[in-house]
Parts: sequence; C-alpha cells; structure tokens
Amino acid sequence: MGGSRGVALQLHKSLPLTVTRVHEDPLGRYIEIEGQMEAKQYNLISCYIPSNLLQATCAAIGSLLASLPAGFTLLGGDFNAVLDLLWDITAEPSDVRRTRSTDLKTWANSWKLYDIWKVLHPHARAYTHRSTTHHTEARIDLVWFPATDVLNLRSVRILPRGISDHARCSRTGMLSFRHIDQLGGSTRGN
Repeated sequence: MGGSRGVALQLHKSLPLTVTRVHEDPLGRYIEIEGQMEAKQYNLISCYIPSNLLQATCAAIGSLLASLPAGFTLLGGDFNAVLDLLWDITAEPSDVRRTRSTDLKTWANSWKLYDIWKVLHPHARAYTHRSTTHHTEARIDLVWFPATDVLNLRSVRILPRGISDHARCSRTGMLSFRHIDQLGGSTRGN
C-alpha cells in the first residue's frame, strides 16, 4: 500500500461538540467523528487516499457515508486526484490523471457531493499541493459538502503552505452551523 497513511481530525477545544462515535479505518485511510452540537447532528470525515487506491478508498468512504445519521456532513482530505485537469493542476494531462479525475468526479456525483472551493470560486486557480520532485502544483486537498449543506456556506480560503507541501483550507458557514470555523483548519488528514 505504501508508507503514507494515517489521518487525524483537529477540533478546537472550545467547540461544544459532544462526540457520540469515532470510527477509524483499520488501514488508516480515514477517520470519522459523529457528534451533537446545539441539538444538531454533525458527521466529520478526514481522509487520505493513496493514489493507487482511489477507487477502493472512495468505495469504503461511500459505504461510510451511507451509514451516517442524518445531519451536517463535512468530508475533507488528500484525494491525490484533481477534479478538473485544466484548472486544478499545472502538469500536462496524462492517461492516469484523466482516469483518476474521471473516477473522482463519478464518485462525487454519485453521492451528490460538492467541492466547496469550486462552488464559491468557479473560475479561480489555486493549488493545495506542491511537488518539488515534479515541479507541479495541484489542488488535490478537497473539502466536500452534500448538496443540502452547500447553501449554508459563506466562504472558503486556501491558506498559505507552511512547512508542509500541502496547504490548509479554511471554511466559514452561516448561522445554522456557526461553529464551523472551529472544526479545524486542515483538510489534509495525515
């Protein structure tokens, strides 16, 4: 499988979330936290998808999504694939990149998930990952909302990269989930 795996979810200590369930993938590809806050259900998922396991990991996350209780769901992480080969990567499209991009789009569409960066920035180019080896940049760290929650979104920003080769993403919601800023800044889980 490779040496890169393991994820985490950061929750601000002042976030009044009562955690009711934590589910960790035995292979270290994702972690899911369910909880209650202000009498509402929240389902938070952080994932790392190895590039050679995109379909298998997305299928496992799909099974997890199907089992979640009704409520606000946030899914974010390193997907090692881009949605749009023209906007989301500086490298030339290859057959492998095309296949991964198509697979990721098909999976997201099947679960009616929206890439919240693209919803609010449909014509912007921004990258979350820099490969010094390949001299490319790509937006492979993605944050997804189901269609029902996208309307509550107010802003999304890709933050500067620090010591990592991945950038963090900051998102802000409306009144229905006013604590969204405290859910943790990083969408990269490992």
